[in-house]
Amino acid sequence: MWTVPIAALSNLEINAPAGVSEPSNLTLALVRADGTILAEARTVLSILEPIGAKTAVRERQPEQSKEKDGPRVATAGIATASSETSKAEPTRTEARPTISAEEERAEAARKAAEAKKAEEERQAADAAKKAEEARRLAEAKAAEEERRAEAARKAAEAKKAEEERQAADAAKKAEEARRLAEAKAAEEERAEAARKAAEAKKAEEERQAADAAKKAEEARRLAEAKAAEEERRAEAVRKAAEAKKAEEERKAADAAKKAEEARRLAEAKGRVVQVAREEAERGATRPSPGSLHPPAASIKPEPKLAAIHDRPTAATEAAPLSADRERLAKMIARGERELEAGNVSGARQFFLRAADGGLARAALLLAWTYDKDEFARLRILGVMPNRELADKWYKRARELEAPDKTGAR
Repeated sequence: MWTVPIAALSNLEINAPAGVSEPSNLTLALVRADGTILAEARTVLSILEPIGAKTAVRERQPEQSKEKDGPRVATAGIATASSETSKAEPTRTEARPTISAEEERAEAARKAAEAKKAEEERQAADAAKKAEEARRLAEAKAAEEERRAEAARKAAEAKKAEEERQAADAAKKAEEARRLAEAKAAEEERAEAARKAAEAKKAEEERQAADAAKKAEEARRLAEAKAAEEERRAEAVRKAAEAKKAEEERKAADAAKKAEEARRLAEAKGRVVQVAREEAERGATRPSPGSLHPPAASIKPEPKLAAIHDRPTAATEAAPLSADRERLAKMIARGERELEAGNVSGARQFFLRAADGGLARAALLLAWTYDKDEFARLRILGVMPNRELADKWYKRARELEAPDKTGAR
């Protein structure tokens, strides 16, 4: 018995002892690692010409081991060759006389015929084995088909039984639903009769309650009308008192506003007098505001204003008419709103136009927008002060105030 890997079958060589010429039966088996036989083939190995010298050597064949279930193998992917003539230990060698050429040819022909017969027998055995395998496969296939048919029949029977059971359950549920519907309908009829009786009773009670509510509503309306009349009279008295109080507060506010304006004008006069005194003491030209106060990056540029006349003209000395004064007063009010909103440039434009119209208060407000001492009170931020323009507009306010007082006298 030889164990050979499948990859080495192409290079397999069999070395026969010298003088051996009889045929040998070989069995090739393909097995897995667990010993399962995957395929098996039998063949005959015939040596027609003796190997070696003319003197033939006869070897005694050893006893072959009995195999119960076919050849044994050890590893997977191994081809096993079992020869009926294994390596024999030579025990005796007999010399025979030289055989003639004719006898040798006859012996070779006999052996060839035996080999051919053995091959035919092997092929017949293989054919019989294949036929047996085909028969077994057909029987297994028929048994499998029969098993599947039986399983399909049983499944169909089970499906039919399940459908019948479901139909019976559905019929039972339908009958129960019908009975429940009939019972529910009867119960609803009784409930409807009770509801109608309750509704009739409730309607009578509601009618009685409505009559009582109607009488109570009439009494309430009379009481409300009386209370409303009393409240209207009290409201009229309260509004009259509030109107009187508001008028008194407005008059007090106007008086306070006029007093504040008079105080500011007095302060402006004092400031103008102080400026005139300082100019008289210095007697020299005051340096430009730009040299005293260098502009910062965050300070807004000064808007271009109209030229201020040092001396009042005849048109500005004359008191403006009442219509003009009303228009100029609106400009002052507009300028004050712009100043409260933080728009100093816009406020200056309105104050300048009102001051050119001849209002002293406009000139005073314009001077405050240039006076750094007033910036904190007026909450002016980000604007560069100008002392020179502030002094000129203080002076202009004093000049415009004189004709107003003369006209007042």
